[in-house]
Amino acid sequence: FASYNWSLFCGVCFGLGMLTKWTYPAFVVLPALIVMLAGLSTERDRRVVLQNIISSLTVGAVIAQPWYVRNIDAVRGDFRANGTAAGVNEGDPAIRSLAGLLWYPRAILRDYLWLPWLAPVAAAFAHALKTRSQNLSLETLVLLSSSLGGLLCFTLLRNKDARYILPIFVGVSIWAGVQLASWLRKNPTQLLTGLIGALIVLSYLATSFISFNANLVFGPLTWWRSTGYITGSPERAQWCQEESFMRARTYSSVVQAGGIDSIWYNDWGNRYFAMREKVAAESADKPVAIVRSLVRRNDALWSCQNPDQTWVNIYWRD
Repeated sequence: FASYNWSLFCGVCFGLGMLTKWTYPAFVVLPALIVMLAGLSTERDRRVVLQNIISSLTVGAVIAQPWYVRNIDAVRGDFRANGTAAGVNEGDPAIRSLAGLLWYPRAILRDYLWLPWLAPVAAAFAHALKTRSQNLSLETLVLLSSSLGGLLCFTLLRNKDARYILPIFVGVSIWAGVQLASWLRKNPTQLLTGLIGALIVLSYLATSFISFNANLVFGPLTWWRSTGYITGSPERAQWCQEESFMRARTYSSVVQAGGIDSIWYNDWGNRYFAMREKVAAESADKPVAIVRSLVRRNDALWSCQNPDQTWVNIYWRD
């Protein structure tokens, strides 16, 4: 924050980040505080740094405030829908329990850091321990605090979901890359260079259109998985959500929509397709219901089976 122009640029990023996702502060507040304190700790230009910090925060607030003021009720609704009650309903562990504290570390091994990616991150931490003089650099603190802040924030929430912590890997990946690059400069071996190159190719294949037909799990550690939320080739699966609202429109302009919630079929999708098909979707009891469940209803006006074997049923309520 010694530069006024860069401070304004950070403010713009803060504002746009808040407009992108309301969870943005979870990953930015801690590194931002570290940078601010580092700037204020210098004897020179402390007053200028403070002015730049205030200017940066002001710009961010000006950009984000209009949308949040206008949509504050929707934001509160999101907090309620994804808060403690949602965690209890989904059977997530209590915050202070051992299972709750370990939920995200286990999710990291299960859903993100599979063996091909866990190995270089572990190697980067091993290299950092050997070069302790680099551990407390400002760059290291900023990168790792972003990951730590996000992980800590969502650990303290009852509602658990592996998708919430995906941004923590931005800081960890950059930091691990810097550590490995430093290692390669000091130990330029063809074997290590080849292994890292192979890892890059493997990472690209895992997140592109080519999938490896293997699902290898050993205890809490996932060695490899062919499909997942961010990996594997697109399945182009046809879910029944859009068609259900097209069908329901022929029976009523107002329907009850609900049922089992998932990544691919959820309340947000209900709202979207209802709006597109000009159907009012509500959670309260209505004559016509669209409900996703584990079984097919015998009295359904229309049924459709999803790729996960659940059923979408349209039926008249009693």
